[in-house]
Amino acid sequence: MRKFIAFLIKRHIVVLFLLLQSAALLLSARQNAYQEAEYFSSANYLIGSYYNFLHNTVTFVKLSSVNDSLSEENARLKTSLYSFQRTDSSSKNTVSDTLNKQQYTFTWAKVVNSTTHLTANYLTLNKGSLQGIKPRSAVITPQGIVGIVNQVSPHFATVISVLNPKFRLSCMIEPVHYAGVLFWEGGNHREAILNDVPRHVPIKKGMKILTSPYSNIFPSGIPVGFISNYELPAGSNTYRITVQLNADMRNLDYIYVVDDLFKDERENLEKNMTEDEE
Repeated sequence: MRKFIAFLIKRHIVVLFLLLQSAALLLSARQNAYQEAEYFSSANYLIGSYYNFLHNTVTFVKLSSVNDSLSEENARLKTSLYSFQRTDSSSKNTVSDTLNKQQYTFTWAKVVNSTTHLTANYLTLNKGSLQGIKPRSAVITPQGIVGIVNQVSPHFATVISVLNPKFRLSCMIEPVHYAGVLFWEGGNHREAILNDVPRHVPIKKGMKILTSPYSNIFPSGIPVGFISNYELPAGSNTYRITVQLNADMRNLDYIYVVDDLFKDERENLEKNMTEDEE
């Protein structure tokens, strides 16, 4: 199909000539003034339709590069935004970074392979270490979370999908500000489970689920989904909450890889504290 489109674009002058030649032959066969005007109108219609088709064809061919350009620009804007804001992990307030010390970087990439039907699902991205992608970076879409970068080669990266038993993420219920642990137990690709929310928390269907400040991989406040159902199992002090995921994992195209530049510093500090207690 692309070869055919490329041929039309390259030979459009020849095609246009053939159309005009056909119109001229028709005109020479008719002498009536009314019919002559009618054929002129038909010729103009053919020419206009041809140029409209050519324009649409060129636009289609260029669409992929346009999408790449827009995704790159969005990544730059997101990075710029987070360059001037940092989230205080002790609260949900955003504070000004007077030193202009950037905390997050956003890199766009395209999903070139993904699964949703397995018991442990993964994605493959078309960017790797040469483009700055690192393991244990967050992967998101404008709609919600996608997963965590697992392994990286020079040109590709694999991602542990949210639809994977290895995936665990601290999430916050809005507006009650209580955190729980999100995980996938299989089955529905649009649903996950949120546990560890105490029974006294006043929750209801429709409440939003966001990433919490307790994650050192995902920025705080990234959309996750909403409460579609919940129950309090017999003898339990915590809810079992069903979360409808915002991102459709079967319909992923362009995503953003988010790297927390302070991640290693935080992890090393917390690791040293744990070792001191031992």
